[in-house]
Amino acid sequence: MRTVSRSAVLVFAALLTAQPVLAQPRPAGPAVTDVRSQLTENARKAWDAARQLAEAKDYKGALVELQRAYELSNNPRILFNVGALEKLLTHYARAVDAWDKELREGAGKLSPAEAGEARSSIAIVQQFVTTIDVTANESDATLFIDDYPVGKTPFAAPVRIDVGRRIVRLSKDGFVDASQTVDVSSGARTPLIFKLEPKNKTALVSVTVGGAASA
Repeated sequence: MRTVSRSAVLVFAALLTAQPVLAQPRPAGPAVTDVRSQLTENARKAWDAARQLAEAKDYKGALVELQRAYELSNNPRILFNVGALEKLLTHYARAVDAWDKELREGAGKLSPAEAGEARSSIAIVQQFVTTIDVTANESDATLFIDDYPVGKTPFAAPVRIDVGRRIVRLSKDGFVDASQTVDVSSGARTPLIFKLEPKNKTALVSVTVGGAASA
């Protein structure tokens, strides 16, 4: 498992035979405490389940358990491992999101080596990631990229997206979903405009009642 000092770069044993996720391990330094030892009991169980699933090459299942370990512990170091698994699943934008979140939440907690490793990981996959500018006529609508929820409108910043052909959908209760298929390339910032229409439109009807005038 990955230690606080980053002396072990690849998180799970199964990843060692899959593909290089990040840079090569640094020379071992003084004894340090690994991430698992910092977790609560329930978070540790999720961490262990993630490792077992990764060793069985069930990376999707491992990711679910690892995300649960993070939710239970709020330990930003887990996010490095989340990003590593997302990369293995070729979810490059999600990997960058995880490493970027680690840097933000780990500010003042991560060592310089840890922060540098997260930044290097981002740089490695950045060529496979670009952004879209999303504008919508409705707030609190959920944006999906290839059926994966990425946030709600309005967006304060561009949204990361993997390069290639993607299906981008906006959804909100009471409205008809709006969907666009887009081809996004590296380095391009694509604007997308969505207009959600109510499922049940109402119209005002004016009725004039006529009758004989009273005598």
